[in-house]
Amino acid sequence: MMAMTLRSLLYLAISCAVFLEPWFWLPGQIVGERSQQAYAMTPLSTLSFRDRVMVSGKRVNVLDLCEAEKLPEDWQVHLAGIDIGAAPEGNAVKTINMDNMRIYVRQLLESQGLNPDKVEVRLPDRINIERRRQIISKGQIEEIVRQHIQKTTSTKSEDVHVEAVGMGDPLVVPDGALSWEIQNPLHDQASGTTALTIQFYVNGTGSLSSRVVSKVQVVQKVVCAARNMKRDEIIGSGDLKFLRINIAHHPERFLTDFEQVVGKRLTADVTTNQPVDTEALDKAVTVKRGSTVIVVYNRDGLNLTAKGQAKEDGTLGDTVKVINMDSKRAMLCRVLDPHTVEVVP
Repeated sequence: MMAMTLRSLLYLAISCAVFLEPWFWLPGQIVGERSQQAYAMTPLSTLSFRDRVMVSGKRVNVLDLCEAEKLPEDWQVHLAGIDIGAAPEGNAVKTINMDNMRIYVRQLLESQGLNPDKVEVRLPDRINIERRRQIISKGQIEEIVRQHIQKTTSTKSEDVHVEAVGMGDPLVVPDGALSWEIQNPLHDQASGTTALTIQFYVNGTGSLSSRVVSKVQVVQKVVCAARNMKRDEIIGSGDLKFLRINIAHHPERFLTDFEQVVGKRLTADVTTNQPVDTEALDKAVTVKRGSTVIVVYNRDGLNLTAKGQAKEDGTLGDTVKVINMDSKRAMLCRVLDPHTVEVVP
């Protein structure tokens, strides 16, 4: 009984010192505590370890170090339950202290009722442990930004073009289910540059945050001039055509329907193929200052008309000052069409 207790204590001490190059790993589950299963395990003839171990999870167990396919199923289950520490992060490598590992394996076999001298233990000169990684390429970054721009501008997928600029090496994160969240987006309309922070998650846990700057083009079909036009011209439908252009700089200025343009007056010269944007348009003058109009009075069932003279320019729906040519009285009237105004109540 005393010998068994001393053996367990010795095993515990050795277990705590196995993984010391350059990190200290404390096994979370001591094999000696399972000694009651010793004679239930399948006998082993060989126990082989790998010199380079790649793990996917955050923790490493003994089975990760072994050539698992050569082990009986009960040994696979048993060794998988022995946690030996955290997996490396990023590009780091953890190395097993092989002197302690030899003692550890001997005690492991003894704890299961096996004679270590009867089991061929194949240990390499060194065991390096790395964590499986995935690379996030420039193309993936550009696709993430493109999806964000598409969502925020309600444009079609094929209309958004993104080029990540100033990006160095590809981003590296641990292997696992990758997801992300867009944070702090900024858009410089003058240059078409978008800057945003992408927070990456692996298996739901934050892994990496990266600030990304991209040149963005949003290409859409917009109203453009079909010919050269001068300032103060009134635009007709035959003066227009559609062209696909980049509207990322000032999307609010561009128009996508002829009806938004036809009948309006230009406030500046426009050349062929130039977008007819909101800054180049004014409402067309419906009634010009000095023109003669019919003044309509409709109130309480009383309908009267008179001749009047407009004292200012006005567009459809505008309120302008009109002089009654008979009474010489001034009144405010709403423009109904180029020849008719209605007295405002």
